[in-house]
Amino acid sequence: TPFPLPLPNFIPIVPGLGISGFGLMAVIAVLVGSYALARTLRAHVPNEADAITEAAWYALLGALLGGRFLNQVLTTDIDWTHPLTLLKVTGLSLSFTGALAGGCLAAAVALRRRGLPPAEGLDWIAAPLSLALAIGWLGVPVTGPLTTMPWGWPSAPGIRTHPVQIYGALGFLALAAYLWRQQRQRDYAGQNALTFVILASAFRMLLGFYESNAPVYGRWTLTQLGDAATLLWGTVWAVRLQWPAPGKPQSEVRSPLKRTGWVILGVLLVTTAFLGFTTPSTVARNGQSGPYVGLLAPDFTLPTPDGRSVTLSSLRGEPVWIHFWATWCPPCRQEMPEIERFYKEHDGKVRILGVNLAEPPATIVNFTRQLGYSWTFLLDRDASVSRLYKVRFIPTSFFVDKNGVIRVIYSGPMNLNQIRSFWRQAGGR
Repeated sequence: TPFPLPLPNFIPIVPGLGISGFGLMAVIAVLVGSYALARTLRAHVPNEADAITEAAWYALLGALLGGRFLNQVLTTDIDWTHPLTLLKVTGLSLSFTGALAGGCLAAAVALRRRGLPPAEGLDWIAAPLSLALAIGWLGVPVTGPLTTMPWGWPSAPGIRTHPVQIYGALGFLALAAYLWRQQRQRDYAGQNALTFVILASAFRMLLGFYESNAPVYGRWTLTQLGDAATLLWGTVWAVRLQWPAPGKPQSEVRSPLKRTGWVILGVLLVTTAFLGFTTPSTVARNGQSGPYVGLLAPDFTLPTPDGRSVTLSSLRGEPVWIHFWATWCPPCRQEMPEIERFYKEHDGKVRILGVNLAEPPATIVNFTRQLGYSWTFLLDRDASVSRLYKVRFIPTSFFVDKNGVIRVIYSGPMNLNQIRSFWRQAGGR
């Protein structure tokens, strides 16, 4: 696949050592964003450059911690016995809302310690941050929905998907340009920072319709609901500035967005509303298979630990849940009691295929017997089926209807209510 869509999930450097595609772009994003911030500060506020640069590094650390923490809270994936796991960064382990809150809080504390107004410092950070996000988006490991648009990314023979990485990169690059322009026309300290919160949240909410996360409410994902909450907070604050209390001098009325900003926000919100409250269009594929919602689930045959073989296509006529997992994966271990509860709710009459990633049969047998898990387990010894399904994160689940068509794809641990909902979407009861 040509660079940069999608970057390999793992880029080898020397045998046994490498870096993830997302990690590589994140490092490049930090370096470019830091350079842009340094140049901007030296040109405009040289006396405050060191303090604001220091605050930016605190913001980075706060963003990692805040994004990771909120993600784990929302997915109930907190291992309090190993708190350093909060620092783990992968393409699917950070909450944008948590990162924004953590980064702003850390930067504000650092600026106040250096005797600078937090709003003033955050203004200078906003544009370089948008630039960094534009670069980082090129490495985000998500797959967009199917499309017939000519600019669709050729994900497989005959299959085009929306290039979400390019959408994200162009959107945040445009936001960076707008913020740099507004930086020279600010009416008050904090205007750029508030502009970033409003427009970035609105854009992220729109972009959520082109990511691969499963919806939790209508067509809305959990990430989008967080973006909506952030946008609501920014909008309420903007209204307070625009329409102050009675008796307040008109000179103190402040708008967080210039006229162009309000137009951009309006376009984003109208488009988001259209996508959020309409039925998504389907792409006819005439039996085309691929690991995407709306296509036939790619067929495979895998052995069970006791030597039997299971072929996916032989299960047509009933819904099937394909679950990629491993015994060493903490979120998988956390999720599996919920799967067992769901399995027993249906008296073992649902098809759940637990595809294990390249572990020895004895390891799987001992693990499942010790914990009493009784659904069907399969051995993906060389991870060929995992690659066929483009699995980048475990656990990942594919809910397939009775005709063999994928209806839901979900990455991350699920609770019982989520499992029931996704199973119903696949035509199960």
